[in-house]
Amino acid sequence: MGFSLEHVPLKISHSGSTTRSFLAILTDSSYAGIEREHQNWFHPSEWLRVNALKVEKRRKEFVLGRCACKLATSAYLEEPNLVRLVINAGVFGQPILRFLSDHHPELSITHTDTVALAVASQQGHPIGLDIEKLTDRDTDFLAEHVTQRDLRQLEGLTPNVKHAYLRAWTIKEALSKVLRCGITIPFELLELKSPMVVEANSFCCDYRNFPQYRCYSWSLGQYLVAIVVPRNVSLEVDSNLLLSRLEQGM
Repeated sequence: MGFSLEHVPLKISHSGSTTRSFLAILTDSSYAGIEREHQNWFHPSEWLRVNALKVEKRRKEFVLGRCACKLATSAYLEEPNLVRLVINAGVFGQPILRFLSDHHPELSITHTDTVALAVASQQGHPIGLDIEKLTDRDTDFLAEHVTQRDLRQLEGLTPNVKHAYLRAWTIKEALSKVLRCGITIPFELLELKSPMVVEANSFCCDYRNFPQYRCYSWSLGQYLVAIVVPRNVSLEVDSNLLLSRLEQGM
């Protein structure tokens, strides 16, 4: 198909067993090839939705996000025909798989203007994913959704205020995807707490009002990545490999 696909190993463990999970990344270098060969990627009903997007930036983000989701789902289901894996949207915009199978994975999609990530994980293990580029959002917008208590929690873990605002945003956005509420609720309800350093570029944290979930947060070059899973599972990602894959989209 002529695309630039990278999988990054994603290990999710619970009660001594590993949950089947796949993390897929597509960079914008794949976009032109996907457009040329769209019949190998999209069901006709999906392509109608793509063609309804008239703003090029939105179209590219949608295409890369949906295709990354198809690739993660393809790996999870061992289904090579991507056209058969139709990714619809729920009422809150969440990805929903339409496919004849008894084993539909949990799905989450995120993207910037240059890279898209998607995860497919075992059904019953909710997961939320978010990525932001450090240059993408202004502080005034973020200040509407990040509290001073959030910022105090991140003291010493971020190099500057804008970084702290954006990192807190990704942590909250990832949880909103698990809850399937988007920004339809006050983001004060998603306040984080108790961050714990995992390694030099990452930490995990809990949530003040949702103690059943935990977020893993990485600062990777110009990108911030957050993944939320149930608090009683453990998550491992090779951050160096993830950084190298992300840099292909810069």
